[in-house]
Amino acid sequence: MCAMKTKIKKMIRSVDNRYYTAAIRRAEHLKIRDKKDLWMQVRLTREQIREIQRIWGEHADTRWHRYYQYFTGKFDPRYVPEIFYSCNMELVLNPRKMAKEMEDKARIPILYGSVPDLKIPKTIVLNASGIFYDGEGNVLSKTAASALVKEYLENHSNAILKPTRETNSGKGVVLLDKKHFDDFTPGENYIIQEQIVNQEDIRRLNPDSLNTMRIMTYICKNRYWCAPVVLRIGNGTGHLDNAHSGGVFIGVGREGELQPYAFSEYGNKYQRHPHSGLVFHKYKLSGVDSAVRAAIACHKRNPHMRMVSWDLTIDREGSPVLIEANLTNQSVWIPQIAHGEGVFGDHTEDMLEECRNMAQR
Repeated sequence: MCAMKTKIKKMIRSVDNRYYTAAIRRAEHLKIRDKKDLWMQVRLTREQIREIQRIWGEHADTRWHRYYQYFTGKFDPRYVPEIFYSCNMELVLNPRKMAKEMEDKARIPILYGSVPDLKIPKTIVLNASGIFYDGEGNVLSKTAASALVKEYLENHSNAILKPTRETNSGKGVVLLDKKHFDDFTPGENYIIQEQIVNQEDIRRLNPDSLNTMRIMTYICKNRYWCAPVVLRIGNGTGHLDNAHSGGVFIGVGREGELQPYAFSEYGNKYQRHPHSGLVFHKYKLSGVDSAVRAAIACHKRNPHMRMVSWDLTIDREGSPVLIEANLTNQSVWIPQIAHGEGVFGDHTEDMLEECRNMAQR
């Protein structure tokens, strides 16, 4: 009976994944088609195509390799095509049903709040499935929750409201202030937190947004590793830094040094920030190493997940702050474009082999 139940569960999961991957596959094909003006400008040599085929198979679609190469001019056969990552690797690395529950932002203080030397933004009010809580987990009435937020806004200029489930790319994130709070009705499943202020060397790049590092950690050959780090920077007076929201992104070295150029996802290239005017070349951030250590420490508290995309920043006290943990729909194009190299680097073929072995279990 137990064997039969296990078999039925696997069949259900397989059908669910097929529907999911079909939708994602269509979306990825549309995205790469929309960027045709970029990747069509890149021509690969026969030898380069053979190198790609050696890793990704005889019928490998090279459009993603060409798209990534467009930005830096760097060829790398280890680039992971976005469609392959989202439709194959992620489903194996992070069991989807479990991952969707674990990445609920309501869980962040519970899972990672005690990680040494890491800060979590202070929770003012949480709404989880219609139940209101304060920052200590005490249940509140709707009236008491509203009063708590109003009291906070009386003493602070702003707070951040964001959905806790089924969201990405900054969708639904709202900057709250006292003036507009009475007119706001967000529904269910959201968290209201203090507004974090970047440390000065990050803030100077664009003072009007919270600029965050995307730090991707993964397990390979029984160890934790970190992919090339990316800094996402807002562009203009908006408070979001996401590339999908008009922000730019730039590669960051392990010593905190920025790459010479930042990019937008549609091919814009910037030697200096388009809003603040600050030149990227030779600019250096402090605290990147502490953010990477914090990300790996957080990953150790997230069993079952082999790859996590962490959004962290450094606050004005110089401490790493965890903003979000992304376990689904992670996307690997940003670090590959920013650094001109494959997200898994020398571990690419090992990761592919591990994924093949896991998929056969």
